[in-house]
Amino acid sequence: GDHRDLHSFPTRRSSDLSAISSEVDVINKPNSSIAEIVYGIDHNGINIIINDEINFDDVNISEIDYQRVISNILRNAVTALDGKGIIEVTTYYAIRSVIVKIKNNGPKIDESIIDKIFDTGFTTKENQNKENGFGLSITKEIIERNNGNISVKSNDSFTEFKINIPKISNKLAII
Repeated sequence: GDHRDLHSFPTRRSSDLSAISSEVDVINKPNSSIAEIVYGIDHNGINIIINDEINFDDVNISEIDYQRVISNILRNAVTALDGKGIIEVTTYYAIRSVIVKIKNNGPKIDESIIDKIFDTGFTTKENQNKENGFGLSITKEIIERNNGNISVKSNDSFTEFKINIPKISNKLAII
C-alpha cells in the first residue's frame, strides 16, 4: 500500500494546490489541518510554506480553538507583510506537547511594543481603525485556557510566534 500512496502523492498534491492556490506549498502531507486553515484566509499574494508534521488528533485543543489561534496569527502576519513576503508554518512533536511555529520575514516588531502585543486592547497606530487590534490577547487566552503557551521573537530578518500545546496524553507517543 505504502509504495502506491507515495507514488500518487505528488500529482494529487499539485492538482489540489493549483485548484486552491499556487502560493501555498504543503511540504509533507496532503491532509494537513494547517493547510485547511491557510486556505480559509485571504493571504493577499503572500507565499505560505507549510511543514505540518503533527496529527491534529494528538493535540489537546478543540478544532475551533486551534483554527482561531492559527488563523489569527496568520492574518496578523499577512497584514504585517503587506502584500509581499513569506510565511512559514512548521509543526512538530516535543516530549509532552505539540509545537506550532509561525514565522514571517516581515518588519521587526519594535522592542518597545513586543512585550505588549498580547495585552488586551493593544493596537498599533496603523491598526486603530480595526476594532480588535491584533486580536493576540484572545489568541493567548485561548492557548492558555488549553494549558499551552505562546511566545514571540522578532528581529530584522524575521518574526516568529511559537505555540506550545499539550499532547493528548492517554496515547503512546509514536513519533
